[in-house]
Amino acid sequence: MKVIGVNGHTGSGKSTVCRVLERLGAYYIDADSVVHALYEKGNAGARKIEIFFGEEFLKSDGSVNRNKLRKVILGDSRKLKILNNLIHPLVAHEVEKLLKKCAKDICVIEAISFDKKHLGRLIDKLIWVDRILDKKNERISNLQEKPEKVDFVLDNNCSKTELKEKSKKLWRKIMSL
Repeated sequence: MKVIGVNGHTGSGKSTVCRVLERLGAYYIDADSVVHALYEKGNAGARKIEIFFGEEFLKSDGSVNRNKLRKVILGDSRKLKILNNLIHPLVAHEVEKLLKKCAKDICVIEAISFDKKHLGRLIDKLIWVDRILDKKNERISNLQEKPEKVDFVLDNNCSKTELKEKSKKLWRKIMSL
């Protein structure tokens, strides 16, 4: 099985690319959905957030208050690093379990980070979805960096239809590897 990571800044079109690849036959894992599950009441992510950041970062139902957490880490790179060190190993572990269940030839993983110690060690190739960002996403994306090693770049300074066509073309290229 080939495992392809799909990366890019917030709002770059990663999800669109992944959905096209899924329709073409790939197994699709959305790392953000994995994080959402980890942040539910009683799950490992929620427990780690409560222990490190405090009970005030949980909602009344016991799940993580992602908006409150996001506001704190956007302004503090040290806390972002701490959060990543707490959560990335958990996400990688859960994604690894999903990969073991995959019966398809190609799996695509959408994530904002593919660091070498965690999700990066699970992928064979990396797609970077590139797009000029609007002001809304620019601030969030300043926290993300384009990885040093990218295997494919999809330019998404185009229409959604064009991005889908570029994704199909890339699929054919991946299939020939």
